Amino acid sequence: MTLSETAYAVQNRVYVWCNRDAGGPLEAIYNRVAGEDNWIMHTLPCGHDFMNDAPELARDIILETAALGE
Repeated sequence: MTLSETAYAVQNRVYVWCNRDAGGPLEAIYNRVAGEDNWIMHTLPCGHDFMNDAPELARDIILETAALGE
């Protein structure tokens, strides 16, 4: 997967990596974009279905991201 500027031309980019199942392709993407300045990174200690595993954390990330656009 290539994350190009034209494909993802948004002001705030947020990556949520759920690290309970570490070692997969999503971790590789996390590691790649973590070094870029235009990403807001979150690491959650749960599985990929974090909206069910950690709904409070999902809510907080959504509200934090929404506030960036204000």
